[in-house]
Amino acid sequence: MGVAPRDSLPLERLRNALVKDLPAILDTVVKIAKAGDNGAAKTILERVPPPLTAAGASEIVDELAGTLTEQGVAILRTMADRELAPGQVALSLRAIASSSTILT
Repeated sequence: MGVAPRDSLPLERLRNALVKDLPAILDTVVKIAKAGDNGAAKTILERVPPPLTAAGASEIVDELAGTLTEQGVAILRTMADRELAPGQVALSLRAIASSSTILT
C-alpha cells in the first residue's frame, strides 16, 4: 500500500473563505494595533514591511564617523528613523563596544 497524499483541501477551503473577509480583518488588526495592542502591532511589523538587508545595514555603518559615543548615537538614530531593525542596532552597538576595548 502506498502513502495517501496529504490533503490540502481544508487549507484551500480556509484560504478561500478568508479572501472575501481579508480587507475587514486587516482593518481590524490595524485598528487594534493603533489602539495599543502590542501583539497586533508586532504581527503587522513582522509581516508587512520588507526586512532591511544586510547591505542596507552595512551602508549605514560604513558612514559612521566621530567618537565611539557619536557613532553609538548615530546607530540609535537609525533605529529611531526605522532604517535599522533593533537586532541590527544591537549587533552594531556590540561591535562598537568591542572596538572600544580593542582601542583602549
